Amino acid sequence: MKQLYAKYVNDNAGREDEREEVKELFIFHQFYPVEKIDMGQSHTNVTLKGFKGVFNSVFFEFFFYDTQTGIWIPHDIFADPDYNPYIKRKEYTFTGKDGVERTFKVNDVVITTYGLLGRIESFCTCTECERRGFYEPSIKYFRDNFGNDYITNYEYEDNFTGYYKIGNNIFGDKPSKEDVQSRIEENAKKIEKAENNIKEYKRLLEFLYPVEK
Repeated sequence: MKQLYAKYVNDNAGREDEREEVKELFIFHQFYPVEKIDMGQSHTNVTLKGFKGVFNSVFFEFFFYDTQTGIWIPHDIFADPDYNPYIKRKEYTFTGKDGVERTFKVNDVVITTYGLLGRIESFCTCTECERRGFYEPSIKYFRDNFGNDYITNYEYEDNFTGYYKIGNNIFGDKPSKEDVQSRIEENAKKIEKAENNIKEYKRLLEFLYPVEK
C-alpha cells in the first residue's frame, strides 16, 4: 500500500485539550507520514510515524505523494475500503509472493485443484488482515455441506497452490476429470434425495389433509 500522509490543516476542531496538543506538536500545513488509521463509526484516530499516541482525524486532510510529478494528491480515507472498515470492498489488488500484481473481485469464480467450485462473496477488512497485508476473501462454494470458506493468509504465503483458478488468475494444477465427475455425482445424489423428500412431504400433506371425493 502506498504511503499515506496527513496534512495539519485545522487548528479549530476537536476538544480543547486535543487542539492544544496538536498545536504544540505539528506545524500548520505540514505533511506527516501516517502509520495507522483506526476508523470507528463516529471517531477516527490517526497514528503518525515518529509521534507517540493517536490524534483526532478532524485536524488533518490526507494525501498521497506522486514522486514522478511532485504533486500532492488529496485522498478521501472515508471513501476508501483500505481505511474504512464499514465499506464493503468490491475488488482487491495486491502483489503476490511471486512478485506478480493480481486483482481479486467479488463474484470471481474460484476453482480448487481438487475440483470444488465457488465464487468470492466479500473481503475481510479486520485489523489482523491489515497487519498481515492480505485481505482474506470469503468463498461460497456450490456445495451444501461445505458452506463458506476463506482464502487464507497462509494460502497467500503459499502462492495459492491449492487453487487452479481465482478470477482471471491461474495458479495450481487443473482438477482431474475424476474429481469433477465426483462433484457431479455428489450433486446428483442430493437432487435424488431432495426428490424423495418431496414425495414424502406430499404423502404427509395427503394424510393430514385428504382431498374429499
